[in-house]
This record gives sequence, structure tokens and C-alpha cells, in this order.
Amino acid sequence: MKKILLLTSLLSFGFLTGYSQLPVSTTAANKNVVLEEYTGIKCTFCPDGHKRASAIKAANPGRVVLINIHTGSFAAPSAGQPDFRTSFGTALAGQTGLTGYPSGTVNRTIFSGSTTATSRANWAANSTTTLGQSSYANIALEGSIDIATRVLTVTSEVYITGTAPSSLKLNIALLQNNVAGPQTGGSTYNPTQINSNGDYIHGHMLRHLLTGQWGDTITTTASGTLISRTYTYTLPASINNVPLVLGDLEIAGFVAEGNQKIVTGANGPISFVAPPGSTLVDITSASATTSPTSYCTSTVIPKITVTNNSTTNPVDTFQVSYKLNGGAAVNLPVYTSLAASGSTTISFPSITLPVGVNKFVFDCDVNNAVKILEVVTSNNGSSNPEIITVSNTPITRAIAEGFEGFAYATVSPADVFPINPDGISAFILNTSNTSSTFPIGGFGNSNGVFRWRFNEIPAGKSSSLMYDKLSFSGNSNSVVEFDVAYAQFVSSNNDKLEVFISTDCGATWTSVFSKSGNSLKTAPANNSSQFYAASTSEWRKESINLSSYDGQSSVLLKLTATSDGGNSLYIDNLRIVDATTANIDENEVINTLNLYPNPSNGNVNIEYITANQSDLTISVVNTLGATVYTSTVAANNGTLTKNLDLSHLTKGVYMVNVASDNGIVTKKLIIQ
Repeated sequence: MKKILLLTSLLSFGFLTGYSQLPVSTTAANKNVVLEEYTGIKCTFCPDGHKRASAIKAANPGRVVLINIHTGSFAAPSAGQPDFRTSFGTALAGQTGLTGYPSGTVNRTIFSGSTTATSRANWAANSTTTLGQSSYANIALEGSIDIATRVLTVTSEVYITGTAPSSLKLNIALLQNNVAGPQTGGSTYNPTQINSNGDYIHGHMLRHLLTGQWGDTITTTASGTLISRTYTYTLPASINNVPLVLGDLEIAGFVAEGNQKIVTGANGPISFVAPPGSTLVDITSASATTSPTSYCTSTVIPKITVTNNSTTNPVDTFQVSYKLNGGAAVNLPVYTSLAASGSTTISFPSITLPVGVNKFVFDCDVNNAVKILEVVTSNNGSSNPEIITVSNTPITRAIAEGFEGFAYATVSPADVFPINPDGISAFILNTSNTSSTFPIGGFGNSNGVFRWRFNEIPAGKSSSLMYDKLSFSGNSNSVVEFDVAYAQFVSSNNDKLEVFISTDCGATWTSVFSKSGNSLKTAPANNSSQFYAASTSEWRKESINLSSYDGQSSVLLKLTATSDGGNSLYIDNLRIVDATTANIDENEVINTLNLYPNPSNGNVNIEYITANQSDLTISVVNTLGATVYTSTVAANNGTLTKNLDLSHLTKGVYMVNVASDNGIVTKKLIIQ
């Protein structure tokens, strides 16, 4: 699967904006930022650093150079993992004074304290300061790659516009984008970088320094001087067994005063020289699949639009494909010529989607074409927004969710579909994953909770939790209840929580609950730390009357949280019940059942807490209603912890029932 995230090279027939090109400007200008981020695949918060750095670059087109340096213990791979380190990383990190990861230097400058390395929280402010400072030098560079010989040639120019030190260092860095690999914390703190295979897509990764560890010395630095230097480097097939993909390469240059104090920097474009008899092309894809207007519609027609970016060369044959939910590729050859600058939309046969959150990933390539060569392949992949399909059989039981027993950063429990197109910070959290010294669950009675971390979510962005189809056919006085805790960052934050109901499979929604700002808050504003509800008084129970939907056979319910940049919002102990099941459901408050991991490979832990000691009967039931496992055990002191080996069961959905003197508690288990 190929995915465009960071396109930094260009073909000989096209150009990209925001890159320095020769000749260098002779007009005095302000500094550009060179942000060197020290990172590693085992660093939990490094993906947040990547995201913050990318936001700084996006906000200042053509003014920010990003260099990601994998070094230190967090970058050391385990068996079977790729090694993204270089021979340059240790020395580079050594001159920063860093004490943790991720750390970053902005132009290797000390802004406070005694070290150039700072935490990610300071990068934006330090970059703004740097961009406002005048520079006595300008730099421009461009490169070309001979595809046949893999020789990279980089030509750079530095022009001195003011008073400069008598000696400077010119540095030329080779970087690589779209590198798939592992990354702790990736799905939590930068989920948009996760591809369909579950790999994290690394960018701006340092691969080589063409000018050596500390650069090439410049000794002619009088104002008005033009320095022009050319460097060559034969690109190996791989570095530390990590393939060096030509189309994903990026070049950057910067001028420094010795080993520190970077003056300014720039990226440069790369052109490609094709072998004799070959034609360079660049095709891109975009999903053209139309999402159904109803969550009950499961039939779709996958479609892909392919564009030929070449302004002169047609593409006479190519192939398109898609994968659904990471499954096997469905391929379709195309023999109709695609004209230069032309586009075409191709339809695959219609398919029926499974129940759940579905994702198409598309691809196009010219691998089977004769004498047509494509080196920029990182833009061949595309994907469509997630398509949710609900079950044909509605849930008739009462719902009770305590968010217990889930792995850290699980995006939703069973029977709940996350709607989070922007990949914002919203997931299940456990006390053990926080700095809290007390249980963070509802009213301090449990450890699991669902959180929207508004201080990390841009204002206006939202995400939802939507339950699978519910039936209220036999209900009387239906109600949805949940515990909520929320603090503003400042008193003007109007973060919002809403509850919506749909009876037409999501075509239209009716708001049944909406609170924001002062009406939503349960605790005073907190602008100095991460908010956790420290006392029962900082929780509130919400109860929403849904009796007007009694008798409806198809009901969708979703909770939507919208950020205004405040502190965190938590929900816990969510219940959807009616008068006929409320008494039974109260036992689920007394009796707590957790299954983890869930989904599971068949080896699952069961944790059950009850108000009194009693014999317990554990049963596992398949979708046909057949009991496939049963066991009777005793709960000592009201608590049972037991490992169930269900690896003999086929993949699918099961219901785990625990029966005690207080009734029956049921949880869904997915074996995959």
C-alpha cells in the first residue's frame, strides 16, 4: 500500500511550491527555521512531536525545514524491527543537552536555560521568534537523481547579505519520507499517520549528511559573497536494511556557525533523469467512492480516480486496486490510454460491506507498462472516509458500559462505532495510564473512562461514539444515563457534549441533549494541568428521557463532543435502559464484569466484582444461541479473576455471561 503524506520530490516535468530553487536570492531576508527533532520508535509521545512539527511547517510554507533524527535508547530496534538510526545521530544529540524524548532544537539556539534542546511544547513559540529574526545569509539548493546510476547530485548556493562570522559551515542533509514502520503511541497521538497495515508512516527521517557530521567549511563570508558548492552521493539500495526509495527522498541545506547556531535553512527540489528509452510519468489516485446516506445500506461501488500529472506523456496502461479493511487486494488492469494531464474514474464491481467501521485503501501503478517509469509512488495511494454499516439485527438488551478492562487508547467498546474523521484525541483511558493518584472513573469508583482531551483538539473539531442499531420495540420509559466530568481551560471555553437520536439509520438526527461551557462543566477551570475529577463532587450524572422513542424498532444513538480548546471531558457508566430492564440492569452496577483483551485471540482474562460472595456460573454463547463453554467457580471476597482459554473457538462474536445470586451480567467478546 502506498500512501501520500509527505511528497517532497518532483519529476523533471513538474514543480512543487514552497521549495528553494537556484539561483539563491540576493535580497536580505529573515531566518528560516530548522527544527531537528530527536525521536525514536519506542517513544510514546514522539508522534505528538511529529504532529506539532508538521503543524509548524504547514503554517509557514517554505520557511521551515524538519529533520527527524532517530537516536538514543528509544530508537534501538527490537528483534525484527527496522533500524532507523544513522552514524550521525549520537553526536548530533550530544551537542543539544537533551534530557528526554521527544526533544527538539530550533536552529540549535538557546532560548532559555543552558541547552538548545527543548520539549515539544516550546517548538512553536521558538519557531515564531526565529522567523522574526533577520538573517545575514540566504541559501538555496536543488538536486537531481540519475535513475540508472542512482547518483544524487546536489548544487547549493549561499549568498551573504550582511555581516557574518569569518567561518561558517554548510550542511546538506538527505531525508526520506513515507517510511513505514513501528511507532509506540502512533495510533494514540498521531493516528492520521497510521496506514491500513497498522504501520506508522515516518517522515523527514535523516538518512545521510552529504557534507559530513558538522558540515563543509565556508571561509569567504564578506557581505555580497556568493558561495556555490556541488556534492554527489551514490544512493545505496538501503541504509541499515531500510530501503532508500528514490521518490520519497528530500534534500535540505542549512548554514551554521560551527556545530551549533543555525543561521537559516531551506529544502530543495529533486529532479530525475530517466534511462535512455524510458518515459517518466507520475500518476496519482483519489477515492471516488460515494458513502451511503444510510448506515443501514451495506452495498457500495468502490471507485478510484486516476490522474496523469505529466503535461506531455500519456500513460497507455496501468493497474488500479483496492483493499477493504486491510484484506486481500482486488486488482483491475486498465488498458485505456490516459492522456497527459488527464483523469479517469474507474468503478469496481459492487460489494457488500460487513457490519462495523469499513475503510477502503486504493492504489494505482504502472509496474506492467512498457518503458514507462514512475519514481514518485508515494502519491499512488488514497483512501475514502470510513463507512459505518450497522447490524440488520438490532440490540434488544439493556446497555451498560463502564469502560473497564480495555487496552489503553481503545477507540471504542464493543457495539460502539467511533466516528472520528480527523483522528482527534478521544479514547478509553485507565488510571494506570495517567499521572492521577486516584481512580479516574465515574465518581472515583472505577479506573476506566472515556476521554476527549480538548486541550489537544483544535477548536471546532469533534468526534462521536455511535451505538449499533438498538430496538426500543418493547420498551417503556426508555432512558440514557451517563456520568460526566469536565473542566474548562479558561472560563470562556465552550466545549460541547451532545446526544443525538436517529430513527432513519442516520439520514437525520434529533438532538436530545446539549450542554456546553458553563452548563457542561462539573469542576472549576484548570489551565495549569491535565484535569482529572479529584472528588465525587466533580462528577455529575445525566439522565435523558427517551420515552418518545418507545416502540421504535430501529434507533441509533450517538454522543458527540466538540472542542473549543478546553481541558478534558470524561464520560463513564453509560446505560441505555427502560422501566422493564432497569431493575435487572441495576445488578450491572453492583456486579462489574471486565473482559480483556477484547478483541482477543481466544486467550481472555475475566474480572468480575460482586457485592457479596457467591458461586458463579460462567458461560460463553455463540451467535446461534449455543453454549460453547461453561464453568462454575467461587468468587472469593466478592472478586473473581480468571483466565479463559477459548482458543479452540472459531473467530467471531460471542456473549460471555456470568450468573450470580444478584443476576446475570453479559459482555460481548470478539475472537479474531
